[in-house]
Amino acid sequence: MTVSARDVSADVTGAGADDVPDPSNSSQELIVIYQPGDQLTIEVDLEWLDSFAGSGLDQQLRFDWLPFRDGSLDVLVDLQRLVNGTFDETTDRYLFLTRWNMNPRAYIEFNWSQQVPDEADRATLVTLSLNVEW
Repeated sequence: MTVSARDVSADVTGAGADDVPDPSNSSQELIVIYQPGDQLTIEVDLEWLDSFAGSGLDQQLRFDWLPFRDGSLDVLVDLQRLVNGTFDETTDRYLFLTRWNMNPRAYIEFNWSQQVPDEADRATLVTLSLNVEW
């Protein structure tokens, strides 16, 4: 488990300083990693951010699953919530990625991601790739 806090105080001076948003920010973060065995790792990352352009909670959840002892299959699931305090908007980002490592020089990867903002259209990306090195 990791707990951190950061406070960045900034002062903008000089010509045009009145037109620059305050770049000061503060954040608190909590990271918890749980590994019940050699083949599964679960990571939860929570970060609270307070700044001019954004505020609220960013959250990420990650599963790394290695069902074979040689680590030939990796699965990753991410959820991220972004909060824009200036416009009172949130955006959710989802990611699902699976990679099958056939050998050290070749893999097949499936990637699905989606961005879902409150005030705009949903964007979805799906890719299937084969990587082979000679």
